[in-house]
Amino acid sequence: MTGNFARNKRSGKILERTNAMTLEQLVALQTALFSGVDFSQLDFTLLQQMAITQPKIAGQHFTAFLKAGARMPLGDMKIATSPFDPETFIGKGWKLLAEEQDTMSAVVGELDLAKCDFAKCLIGNETRITGEVKLARLRDSKVVRYGAAVFMGLWVDYQAHKKESVLEKIYQSKGITYLDFFGDVLLDPDGGRYVLCLCRFDGGVWYWLYGWLGRAWSASYRSLVSGQVS
Repeated sequence: MTGNFARNKRSGKILERTNAMTLEQLVALQTALFSGVDFSQLDFTLLQQMAITQPKIAGQHFTAFLKAGARMPLGDMKIATSPFDPETFIGKGWKLLAEEQDTMSAVVGELDLAKCDFAKCLIGNETRITGEVKLARLRDSKVVRYGAAVFMGLWVDYQAHKKESVLEKIYQSKGITYLDFFGDVLLDPDGGRYVLCLCRFDGGVWYWLYGWLGRAWSASYRSLVSGQVS
């Protein structure tokens, strides 16, 4: 039984689905989806091969896309954390500040990014705050601030899987091109305070870097945390 109805397995009675789309809602959805498409970026030859000549398979993928809230389905988003040594990874004299570490992040062995949040920490009409203010707000929010071991796990996963990595899945599903990791604070040889970051530049390649906590951090700078914050 398809369409707006489903059969009750016990009684055999046909029940109308209360969450089924009306014709008007379907038209509104079609209009919304197509109005946002940049057709200049589409390869018609590829679409003909993958969609027009294989409508059943294309329909299955499109159904999964709609079921995920009109976003790319995340798939497997789990990564194993990995040890991080600042002197080996960055350079001599760099260290992690033990007193700034989120101890809950430090004991994580595996993380499911599908259950994480990507925090901006801006309030009201703010467009930028310093990294130190962001750190304080994340502390006050009581979420787990994921740190260096999670950063390293994502970086190792990206090196191994590239276009199939968790970082790419985050980009494809959420459009996120930048993540920082406030669960650990780095100290450089001159006493500057930094956090680790991952950034997707033009060309579709992810790079690692570190951000100074004294600079301005905007809404596009997302912090990986455990719970829902603004």
